[in-house]
Formats: sequence, structure tokens, C-alpha cells
Amino acid sequence: MFKKILIATDGSKPSEHAARVGVDLAAAIGGTVKAVYVVDKGRILENVDISGIELSKDVLDGARLGLQKEGRIATEYIEKLARASGVKIQTKVDIGSPAEAILKSADENQIDAIVIGSKGRTGLSKVLLGSVAEKVVRNSKIPVVVVPEA
Repeated sequence: MFKKILIATDGSKPSEHAARVGVDLAAAIGGTVKAVYVVDKGRILENVDISGIELSKDVLDGARLGLQKEGRIATEYIEKLARASGVKIQTKVDIGSPAEAILKSADENQIDAIVIGSKGRTGLSKVLLGSVAEKVVRNSKIPVVVVPEA
């Protein structure tokens, strides 16, 4: 039933726990994994002081590249888990709205199920379920496995 599993990550500890669950699931069923990290367009400016200054393209590019590097580190973590478990894996770092990009990637890659942590970097802003996880659950056409914090 679940042969292609998308594991969504933001590099947080809860996300890493969800990745372990997703890789274990793929290993148990003989499935494959697609690990996806989405650079949230809103985070590109999050750590840049923009009060009263016009940002150059270089500053914005630097912020974007830093977040893409964070994404590569997060997906490499999942790649190592998958390879250690004998699971085939593909990784992708994307830019956009996280929930939308996760769902689009699932659709484009004919994914059977999505694995996502219940809370990620914005975990404190939602009491029960992270905002990205909630949007994915509400809008997904395929099963979503929401992994609680360890």
C-alpha cells in the first residue's frame, strides 16, 4: 500500500524523530523515501534587520543560501538514516510555502503517504499541531502520518 513515502523535515529535533519513524516504516514495507525540506519564503528575511534600510540582492541571496544549506543538512540526516536501513532515498530542498510545497512534491512524485512531525520550528505557536503539519493534514489527498514529539 505505502511504497513511496515523503518525509517532510525542517531540521528540528521533532522532525528528526519523525524522519526515524518514516525511514523505519519504509524499511518495514520495502518502500522508498523522498525527503523534502522547504525553505519558507518568510524565513528568508526573518534574521535580517530591515529597519530603515533597503536590502541588496546579495543580502537576500545570502539569507536564501544559508537556509538552503540548512535544508541540505536536514535532508542529509534523513539520507544517512535511509542508507543505514537499506532504504532507497531521494532528497529535495525547495523554496516556497512549506505546506503547499510538500503537497505539490507528494503529487508530482506519486507519493503514497506523507510523514511529518507534529511540531517543528513553530511548535510553540500551535497548542496541538504545528501549523505546517495541520495544513498538510487538512489539504492532503493521501494519508498523512503525524508523528508526536518523542
